[in-house]
Amino acid sequence: MKKFHIILFLAIIILSSIMPHANVYSMDEPKELIVDGLVENPMKISYNELKDFPQVWEVVELWCVEGYKVVKYNWTGVPLIYLLSKAKFKDGSKEIIFYASDGFTSSVTLREALEPTAILALEANGTNLSEVKGREGGYRIILPCRWGYKWVSHVSRIEVIDYDYKGLWESLGYPDEGKMSICPEALVSDAIFSLNIEAYKINVSGFTTGKIGKMNFNYNEEVLKIDLSFSSNFETFLNLFIEEGKGYSGIDLLVDGRKVNLTLLGNQNIKAILLEGIEGEHTITILAYESEIRGHGNVSNTIIYLIILVAIVMVIIYLIFVFEYRIKKNFKI
Repeated sequence: MKKFHIILFLAIIILSSIMPHANVYSMDEPKELIVDGLVENPMKISYNELKDFPQVWEVVELWCVEGYKVVKYNWTGVPLIYLLSKAKFKDGSKEIIFYASDGFTSSVTLREALEPTAILALEANGTNLSEVKGREGGYRIILPCRWGYKWVSHVSRIEVIDYDYKGLWESLGYPDEGKMSICPEALVSDAIFSLNIEAYKINVSGFTTGKIGKMNFNYNEEVLKIDLSFSSNFETFLNLFIEEGKGYSGIDLLVDGRKVNLTLLGNQNIKAILLEGIEGEHTITILAYESEIRGHGNVSNTIIYLIILVAIVMVIIYLIFVFEYRIKKNFKI
């Protein structure tokens, strides 16, 4: 058994030395991108058409799994949440597989793919990635805080699946998550926003071509309001990704007071909405409804607060008693 582990270790070292970037050298750039699998609207999009999709930018470092930094670029591309929302993937979806034109593959969970910083990059520092040679070249998946083997380049297909998948490096023993223990600092576009309300276990994130006036969460009413304004001079988008924790029976979203249907994204706690072509100023309101379980939790919290309050009052009464006793003793009243 020990010999087997040694042989496996040596095999991984040899493979990593001869093909650490198996999907990024001397390949023809795909002419189109296919988005299929468990989706209602399979898509076949040319990369020229992709350039007309809403895009964001982010300055992120690409790190090789061997531990050295490859590049730090200002990447510009289409958020995966937008592509997946357009394709409308089905209930039960769990992972997303990225295929390179040479057969290299890797995958991420649905939750990771919906992070607004997960993008399909088309440019780096203003240069079309199809014109860049070597390990930095090729239209690629950008996944901040993930090792380089998750950043698949020359992407020809994105498939939505309902099972656990292992790509090339994952099948050799590398972690499926590919997450770095220390995340390099990243700078992201103003179009990307995220608000994590830990006390109420709600996470709202997404991207928009509109201007965010303010984001306000009312802790008493448990209502989140986002004020947005959109110019009529260009196409406008709002893509929201809402994740609710345990203790909530549901979430409603209102645009200017009118309820809008949310798309269920493969998990009862994950919902999203894609609004296109909206103009002017709007207020987005997110309402969270408590379940009975969370309601009981609030009752328990109230009881705890009352106990603490009673204890504080008792301490104050005791201190007053001691103070009066000392005064009487000193003045022999």
